[in-house]
Amino acid sequence: MPCEKGYYCHEGTRHKCPGGRFGNKDMETNDNCSGQCEEGYWCGQVSTSPTQNKCGSPNVYCPPGSNAPIYVSEGYYTDEDEPADLKTSQHLCPEGFYCDNGLRYACGAGTYGASTGQSDKSCDGNCLAGYYCLSASISPHQFPCGNSTVYCPEGSKLPILIEDGYYSATENEIIVADFYAGPNSTQQIQVQCENGFYCNGGVKYSCPAGTYGHMPGAFDVLECQICQGGHYCPSYPGPPTTKETQVPCGEAYLYCPYGSSKPLDVDLGYYSIAEFATEKEGMDTVKIRTAQVLCEPGFYCESGRRFYCPPGTYGETPGLVSDNCSGLCPRGFFCPENSVHPLPCAPGAFSTGGARDCTSCEVPHTVSMDVLYSMCRDDRSCCLDVFE
Repeated sequence: MPCEKGYYCHEGTRHKCPGGRFGNKDMETNDNCSGQCEEGYWCGQVSTSPTQNKCGSPNVYCPPGSNAPIYVSEGYYTDEDEPADLKTSQHLCPEGFYCDNGLRYACGAGTYGASTGQSDKSCDGNCLAGYYCLSASISPHQFPCGNSTVYCPEGSKLPILIEDGYYSATENEIIVADFYAGPNSTQQIQVQCENGFYCNGGVKYSCPAGTYGHMPGAFDVLECQICQGGHYCPSYPGPPTTKETQVPCGEAYLYCPYGSSKPLDVDLGYYSIAEFATEKEGMDTVKIRTAQVLCEPGFYCESGRRFYCPPGTYGETPGLVSDNCSGLCPRGFFCPENSVHPLPCAPGAFSTGGARDCTSCEVPHTVSMDVLYSMCRDDRSCCLDVFE
């Protein structure tokens, strides 16, 4: 009998064409049959065509002369330009990709693949905090996060916009409410603005001097409140101001109007007052003065305090600065404490200057009023005139 297709015959014996080869003619005598199976196909025994069987699917490949499909190795993929059922070779998975069942996939955004031959979709792991990784990234710090307006936690696909009332920072940064170093390009987290600050565009700012911040999460400078009178509210580079009575103004020679950033010195000839203070037990209003007032006539002012002009002096002008006031009471006049103008001695009395009271001459009742009014009043000798 003639040898059929798919076989070869030698010395009267019929043999099957081996796997990976084909025999497409009768009476074949060559043990190689008609030749190799074509790439992308596989040929079992007794195959009659070089394209006997399609290779199958992307997870297998068939080089020339294949007697069966070959499974793709882990971390490899088949040629993407070839038909899905006619794959001819496998290739090592490149950086930025992972390969599964013969298919190649980009490492997902937020992950990276720095090595070849990856087979797990997590690739080499998450993108580092402070950076973001697009699809097929090959570095854990592919792109710096950006600026102060955004932050990137671990595994970020894209920068995340900072919320109002928050600022950007890094995980290993010591977040101290009293100090802020400023933004960089690899911020990792957002932090709610602490008391005493407001946060805008991812940057933390101290409330301006003369104001305070009593609530967390402020995002506008207008949320900082005016410091209460009698106190002052400092700002950067010092600690944040978190209450309206942050620092009492101080001694009497200082005063602090509403919105003070520091105490003001009381001017010469002025004294300080606590305009709106209500006296309470144990309260020292000296330390919470809110304004200065020009020293009134009859007083003198030193170191922010007001004092009566002493007895024997008078103060007829405002703004006096010493206990001499306007001067000593002149002869013939007397000046009790707090005098604005010298007062004349009464008839029958005298003073010799600097007197708080006049001295009576003890004039007899028989002396007429005309004589009394004619008496001098500026010396002790005036008392003798009435007896001459």
